[in-house]
Amino acid sequence: MAQFLGDIAFLLELGLVASGLVLLHAGRERGASLWRAAGWLLVVGATATALCTSYFWFRYQAAGDFDHASGPPVTAPLAQADAAATAEEGSRAFEHERWRRPPRP
Repeated sequence: MAQFLGDIAFLLELGLVASGLVLLHAGRERGASLWRAAGWLLVVGATATALCTSYFWFRYQAAGDFDHASGPPVTAPLAQADAAATAEEGSRAFEHERWRRPPRP
């Protein structure tokens, strides 16, 4: 699923580059400098964003995030932290009980 989100973002950025090129062309024909400035802003901004999206898309792919539809497990670090805290509390409780018990003869 995450792979398709990256693809959709890239397609939207391509649409922005295309609209910037249309604004550049229309601004050149009509002599409107504001349209040309907006066209350059769209082309440069969308190109930079597309490069960023491509970089992270390939980085996530290399990390294996696209191997499964749901992506990497998000709750794993929390579950490990909970298990460690539970184990630590259990060992403290055991030591506390052992401390209160009278020694065996």
